[in-house]
Amino acid sequence: MRTPAELYVRSTRPYRGVRVARYPLGLDVRKVKTGGITVHQGQRVFVGNGFAGYVVGIEPVAATVLRIWFYEQDLGLFETPLLAAANGSVSSTKSTAVTPKARKLVTRSKPAARKRTRRRA
Repeated sequence: MRTPAELYVRSTRPYRGVRVARYPLGLDVRKVKTGGITVHQGQRVFVGNGFAGYVVGIEPVAATVLRIWFYEQDLGLFETPLLAAANGSVSSTKSTAVTPKARKLVTRSKPAARKRTRRRA
């Protein structure tokens, strides 16, 4: 049986690095921060941890709905809860989450803050 080192053949294609993301005019281009979050019009939007450091395109679809693009890939739709709350459709205590290609409008509840207690010796 041969080892992987014996079977390895160097690629003939040169590595050119990560290509630059180009989005059509009209899309807002935002960089995704370390926690997978970007900001659009003052609202935090969770895109996903895997997108941290990359730029995504944000396309307004309706008054309260945005579509997220990563290169040519449509990541899905999300509803902006603050604008939706003004229209009376969603509670303003919800955070924004991208749907996984499901074409549904989804919001995630924020987890309750945990109270820290000190241990006494």
